[in-house]
Amino acid sequence: MKRQERVLDSLIRKGVTAYHAAAYVKERLLQAGYQELTYGASWKVRRGENYIIMPYPSMLIAVHIGNYEERSAIRIAAAHTDSPCLKLKPHADISGAHYAQVNVEPYGGLLKQTWFDRPL
Repeated sequence: MKRQERVLDSLIRKGVTAYHAAAYVKERLLQAGYQELTYGASWKVRRGENYIIMPYPSMLIAVHIGNYEERSAIRIAAAHTDSPCLKLKPHADISGAHYAQVNVEPYGGLLKQTWFDRPL
């Protein structure tokens, strides 16, 4: 397996939710020399350096501060993680005579017909 395939495989296996994916990417970027900036704090950044900002545990922003000599003044790359899932509704408890259930709703572009039609 090529290195890029191993990294993607690790991300898929470890990034089971948006929170896990952001934590995994943060870990990889810190290992690669990125520095974490605290969201809401005053920052001192330097040209040529790499930074990460995590406003929320499921959100990560990676930034490279370019040199003035570079052709483009700014370069931004962004990605979005979304973990299709079933989320609990408020007051989700449903009780029956001999069982307990929770009421859920689809979130994040869940394609229900692709797997809800099979026994789980």
